[in-house]
Amino acid sequence: MPPRPRADVVASAHDEIRVMTREARRSGAINLAQGVGELPVLPEAVDAAVAALRGGQHGYSIREGRAELREAIARRCAVVAGIRPDPETGVVVTAGAVGAYSAAIGALLAPGDGLLLCEPFFTFHRVPAVVAGLEVSAVRREAPGFRLEEGALRAALRPNTRAVVVCTPCNPSGHVMDEGEIEALAKVAAERDLLVLSDEVYAEYVFGGAVHRSPAAHPALRDRTVLLGSLSKAFHVTGWRIGWAVAAAPLAEAIKVANNADIGCAPVPLQLGAVAALGAGEAYFGELRRQTARKRDVMVEALRALGAAPYPGDGGCFLLADVRALGYRSSREAAMALLHDAGVAAAPGFGFYLGGAGGELLRFGFGVAEETVKKAAAALAGARGQLRTEGEHLRWPVPEGAG
Repeated sequence: MPPRPRADVVASAHDEIRVMTREARRSGAINLAQGVGELPVLPEAVDAAVAALRGGQHGYSIREGRAELREAIARRCAVVAGIRPDPETGVVVTAGAVGAYSAAIGALLAPGDGLLLCEPFFTFHRVPAVVAGLEVSAVRREAPGFRLEEGALRAALRPNTRAVVVCTPCNPSGHVMDEGEIEALAKVAAERDLLVLSDEVYAEYVFGGAVHRSPAAHPALRDRTVLLGSLSKAFHVTGWRIGWAVAAAPLAEAIKVANNADIGCAPVPLQLGAVAALGAGEAYFGELRRQTARKRDVMVEALRALGAAPYPGDGGCFLLADVRALGYRSSREAAMALLHDAGVAAAPGFGFYLGGAGGELLRFGFGVAEETVKKAAAALAGARGQLRTEGEHLRWPVPEGAG
């Protein structure tokens, strides 16, 4: 008998986001299902990457990344996260934040260890954990606030739970963790000796008076937290695959080894482009936040006009909306209806929960151009009363490679 792939790994790849992205391409719909990058890239970053290519920067960097990039990451962490890591011992450059996450769980957890996700979670917090052989479970955060409550966190822990993953600002809900949530996390993590993996890819996207707080800045969490960051979203370069892990020196040392085993090193010319990007002035980040808040407000208004119930967060580039009032049996049907009848693709909520939850929710991304958001909003608002509730167009597509 020929070798067979692991069934759990194959199954984990069939997520709602990529199904809807594929269907959006096929139908020509506006894709708000995935965090696609279509915004302008800083010319300084492009120029630095091109100069590196033309200047012969074609070789490896050391496993933890170029020194100038690690220094730039440390400086930005001081501004955004409230910590100033040692760039020599506490920063590892990776292939995007997913690469940082994969290297961290590979270096710091063992097959069979328990990993706790916070529902709703980003789909790629689950997939690398499955590949790594971890036992994945979840703690539910309830709408409309999606806060992490201490009682729910304690109840969700299992005897083998070794780590918990948080995301702030959150993909998919846009929730920004407050001081009380981080205090509860610190208390439980210290009592149970838990590793905390903190996805802060959207740290630059905080608005509405909210404040980004990194768990890594809490005294009780500093030595047990791995901060995961990325160039992708704040600088609209999702294809560059430049991310980082920031951690206490003993944790970072192990992550360096796993990162080197996984990828060798991140692409050097793009590392040098990242140095220029991270040197952008505060005016850049301020305008980024203002534009994103405007786009969020446009989406909220459009979804209410559609008849859905949006849950606007105070950060990130996504929001969740309850679509039960639209009259479909599940959010998958609602997603297909919006795709075909409104020309807008959204991601069903099933992908952000374990065990079949999320059937009432759709995730909408607004990290695209403002003109794209306005076009999608007009299509959604105009679709009220025009959506078909029966027909073959509501059938969920079979994922490619399934069966």
